[in-house]
Amino acid sequence: MTSSFSRIVVAIAVNTIVAVFACDASAQPLSRPSDGPQHGPASGPASGPAAAPHTADGHSLDERTAVITARFKTPAGFERVATTGFGAWLRRRLILPESTPVRRFDGEKAAAPWSKGVVDVGFIEGKDLQQCADSALRLYAEYVRAEGKASALSFHATNGDVIPFERYEKGERVVASGNHLTWLTSSPSRLEAPFEARWKSWLEDVFMYAGSMSLRLDTTAVTTSLRPGDLLVLPGSPGHVIVVMDVAEDAAGRQQLLLGQGFMPAQTFHMLGWFAPATDGSVTVPSWPKPFDTKSRRRFK
Repeated sequence: MTSSFSRIVVAIAVNTIVAVFACDASAQPLSRPSDGPQHGPASGPASGPAAAPHTADGHSLDERTAVITARFKTPAGFERVATTGFGAWLRRRLILPESTPVRRFDGEKAAAPWSKGVVDVGFIEGKDLQQCADSALRLYAEYVRAEGKASALSFHATNGDVIPFERYEKGERVVASGNHLTWLTSSPSRLEAPFEARWKSWLEDVFMYAGSMSLRLDTTAVTTSLRPGDLLVLPGSPGHVIVVMDVAEDAAGRQQLLLGQGFMPAQTFHMLGWFAPATDGSVTVPSWPKPFDTKSRRRFK
């Protein structure tokens, strides 16, 4: 990398489609998210019947197709492994209707012929931030938040600096200074900002400065069988990160992995389907030219 905070864009041909990607991570240090207004979901009407609840991308509840376990049945002869925590939470994520396209951060449809369904999880719109490693971080952050432990969340930037959400709760935030991050002290406007605004500000900064290279600091190597919630990480420039959304095994202990990913340019998180590791344990997916060997296996700490 030419800088700890560089994003590299590489163009390759995939199934006759030219895909421009580099799911590594971080933009130039000075290209930070602005302190502009935060945009939440539109509010319902002031009077009359209550507006129906909606998913993250605006679909009403009765338009949602199914949770992951309902949409993605296990391959014949395989059964889902027992899991708790992050893995169990992932299994309960909703898959949007089959007609839902993968969308880029700018609202345009993404060229993602490998997508088997878009997952209903939060997405940063309007900024090219939530790419592949960022999507993995977003999923884990939303899980921890759902557990009521958001204040304990902390991720590393590519250079090793730590970005804890607790400091954003106190109205602080990071700013790049050369190859390091420094902290802006709290201000009345940030202290008075609603929780969602501070949450989004923290996520944007994490996505700006973290990436596939920094995930090694927030995860541990997996040397045993994979389980739901694990990651496949190829760090580098470009690098790529895939989330193991679910795992099934047969009577012989062979595994099938249900995989999902974000991509670049930043786009909605989507499913890739079931994949069987090769005899050497490596995993090959249609969206990435290199196999994920056993050294790529990681697990959040």
